[in-house]
Amino acid sequence: MYFPIMIELENRKVAIIGGGKVAYRKALKFLEFNGDITIISPEIIDEFKDLDIKIIYEDYKKEYIDGFDLVIAATNNKRLNLEISRNCEDKKILFNNSDSIRSDFVLPSNINSEGLIVSTSTNGRFPTLSKMVREDFEEKYKKYDDEFLDNLEVLRKIVLEKDRENSKKIFKNALELDNEKLLDLINSYGEINED
Repeated sequence: MYFPIMIELENRKVAIIGGGKVAYRKALKFLEFNGDITIISPEIIDEFKDLDIKIIYEDYKKEYIDGFDLVIAATNNKRLNLEISRNCEDKKILFNNSDSIRSDFVLPSNINSEGLIVSTSTNGRFPTLSKMVREDFEEKYKKYDDEFLDNLEVLRKIVLEKDRENSKKIFKNALELDNEKLLDLINSYGEINED
């Protein structure tokens, strides 16, 4: 069973072995969270050329994964993906094998509203269900964007300083508001002390 975790990707190097559609989808996921991506493949689909990534146009060799924090085996060759996985195990590098649940981690289906991030996973067993849940959540929680979450954060600081005893009720009600009414609620409390 996989433990759900979020990881800061900004200073992490990610190698994706493969140059096809699966590798491309994985690259998009990591780029969404500012991953430093290197593709290793003798051939790539045209879509890669528009991405801000590094490309090594070579067949896979195990020394190519040295120095990477995460490796994705996303070729159309199951034997090669298994070899990549074993090489990663030997080198203690976290890996994802795109055609097997034999991986250190799985890539969940994400909702990223530039504020609220929700991930769903079936532990790699049936990704279509994860996608369905993600689509349901996207519709239900789309208002919780970066601006809305910034305002919730301001409200939280003010309420914890000025009205802590009622905080649970206030926070629950705040989630039902639109952004304009949330700002009105924040303004009703006045300034927060920055001491």
